Amino acid sequence: MEAAQEGAGHILQWFRDEQMAPAYAEQVVLEARRKLFEAERDGTLPKEKAPDGLPVSEIIRRCDLGIPPCRDAFNLVARYGYWLALWTYHAMPDGGVREKALDIALSKLVKGWWPDNTQRRRPPQRLATALTRRKNAPAKSAKK
Repeated sequence: MEAAQEGAGHILQWFRDEQMAPAYAEQVVLEARRKLFEAERDGTLPKEKAPDGLPVSEIIRRCDLGIPPCRDAFNLVARYGYWLALWTYHAMPDGGVREKALDIALSKLVKGWWPDNTQRRRPPQRLATALTRRKNAPAKSAKK
């Protein structure tokens, strides 16, 4: 479980480093899981392994295919999904640990995790106050 937590931390840090919007990050994790499942099912997982002791940051760098940044959501999710699948495969060779790390990362993304809360904004204070007042206001009676 500790290895999966550490792996999830690497995944979330990677999203932060790539400045990925939370909604896209969720889709990228799902795409990576799908790609890994299909590759395992079809027997097309890479045969080579990352050298022992290679830092995760170096594995991520080496797995980057150098594809230019994408301008549309479909290609962005496909590109980053493949990259995430590839580097997590090499950084976490144990399939159970890798799958759990992806699950933990996805769960945190769905629950609104984002570093420094820079991507998830709260409503402006005036709006929040107005909503609270409206919710706590007594119900108006219907006029006859």
